[in-house]
Amino acid sequence: MFTMYGAEAVWLATSADGVHWKYLYELPIDPQFYRPDGRWDHMFVIPKNDAEPGGGYYGYVVATPLDHGGFGMMESPDGVRFTPIKAPEILADFRVPRFDVGGVKKIGGKYYMIGGTTGHYGFSGYSVFTYVADPPAGPFRFDTAAYRLTGTSGVDGAPFISILAAFVKDSPEDLVSQPFIFSVPGTDGHGTWFLPMRRAVVDSQGHLRLAYWKQNDLAKENEIAVDASQNMVVFPPGHRAADPIVRVAGVKDSLVLHTDKSWRGFPWLDGGKARRAVVVLSQRFDPDKGLIVEGRISARNPNQSSQAFAGFYVEGVERNTGTAILLQVGEPQWRESKIGRLRMDVNFQFEPLDVTGRHVATVNGLDNAKDHTFRLWLRGGQMELYIDDLLMQSFLMFMPSGRISFISQETEAQFSQLKFYSMNL
Repeated sequence: MFTMYGAEAVWLATSADGVHWKYLYELPIDPQFYRPDGRWDHMFVIPKNDAEPGGGYYGYVVATPLDHGGFGMMESPDGVRFTPIKAPEILADFRVPRFDVGGVKKIGGKYYMIGGTTGHYGFSGYSVFTYVADPPAGPFRFDTAAYRLTGTSGVDGAPFISILAAFVKDSPEDLVSQPFIFSVPGTDGHGTWFLPMRRAVVDSQGHLRLAYWKQNDLAKENEIAVDASQNMVVFPPGHRAADPIVRVAGVKDSLVLHTDKSWRGFPWLDGGKARRAVVVLSQRFDPDKGLIVEGRISARNPNQSSQAFAGFYVEGVERNTGTAILLQVGEPQWRESKIGRLRMDVNFQFEPLDVTGRHVATVNGLDNAKDHTFRLWLRGGQMELYIDDLLMQSFLMFMPSGRISFISQETEAQFSQLKFYSMNL
């Protein structure tokens, strides 16, 4: 199916090789069900019944229904001749916007529809949301606890960073693809590219989530020998090994950062401020080559602080400025994690550009004292983080210098079994 943007019809064509196409027919908007001045473009097609592939097809199309938001539908007896039908009912206690359709997939006996839009449910950045149905024609209901499948909270002036995620057709592993746009001044990278493939998985509560796809390991080139004991505390600035403000212990493949106030008191430190540590590895990596960091992360919040975080810092080429990922330590229903610009001099100046909190399918932090795995991908101005092989976030990073740091705030944070790989892309 082909679409001219802004046109009131779609064109269907057929091809034997995906290169040479034969025009079939034009299908205009049906004003009985959809607004004539609304969207009417790309369509995702599935069988009406998986057990009977020849029993007809449903097509989910980007459209503007007359009576509610969401998306449009068509049906076909053969997958070639389609007829518009009434949009499926959507069960929600809020105004449903029109969605770009990322597809519908049957997983575990239910149908999951993913659709993208901006400025919805408190997320100003372009995000992809999940609706679930028992039959493929609906009604579809929004998944409250894991509503936002992927997306950003919104950078001022740049709502499009990661855009429409879509199910990969005929994928045996239920894969999801998603493009990424470099649109924030000062960040490295340019243009648009596709993020690493993710697996669509459904957890024990029936929530759709995005997981690491093991075949992405093919991007690893050589393991880089790194000694984590060779490091330097870059924050707080008054820290000296002979008279430490924070505790840092490093061996070849692990680091422990302890910033709990109860460990050692300093009368000259403002007790109302969170105590933080940023420790940079001495090794410098090639940011143009790309880097994969894997290992385990655990953070203990001994004083039940509401400002307990652990995470990562990608040093920038601009002096004392880079990109930080702060993972809050606490209960999943309350915690939120942040990515943003970090400047360090005598102060820890963090400017959040993205916040992952409630109603999301992505990981929003760390459980207190639990040992988690992590995978951090860094390449060409883009970062992607997985915790326990579930997506935390894909985001931009400011132009990197090639050095990687670890962060602790009001926690005893341990980063262990660290491994570093260059990329072969």
